Amino acid sequence: MSSQLKCVVSIINNTKHVMLRNNDPVSKKGTYKSKPPNVISSSKSIQFELVETFPKSGTSGLCEYYVSHPNGTSLIQFSYSCPSLSDNKADAIILSGRTNDLEIQMIPNPLPGGGHPNKIEFTIF
Repeated sequence: MSSQLKCVVSIINNTKHVMLRNNDPVSKKGTYKSKPPNVISSSKSIQFELVETFPKSGTSGLCEYYVSHPNGTSLIQFSYSCPSLSDNKADAIILSGRTNDLEIQMIPNPLPGGGHPNKIEFTIF
C-alpha cells in the first residue's frame, strides 16, 4: 500500500525575532493543504502541508521568510519536495543578509532517499 506523496514541513522560530513571509508560497507541483502562515512569532513553531494534486505526480515547493535581527534583515528560503520517481529533497538557505547572524538546523539530516510523506523540521536560531 502506498501513501500520498506530500511534504509535511515544520518551522521552529527559536530566535527573539518575528519571521515575516515574503510573497505567497510557491507550489511547483502539488497544492498546499495548509499554507505557510504570514508570521511566525518568536519561540513559536508552525506546520504546513503540500500534497500531490494528481496520483503519483509528487510535490515540490518553497517559501521565504524575512528575519530582522540587531545586525539587519535576512531572507531565508525553505524548499521541499517529495517526487514520485526520485529522492526526497529539502533545504534552507539564507538568500540575503548576514549569514553568520542566524543558524538553520534541518531534521532529519540527511533526508531519507525515499519514503512518504517527506517530513522535515527546520529550526532557526
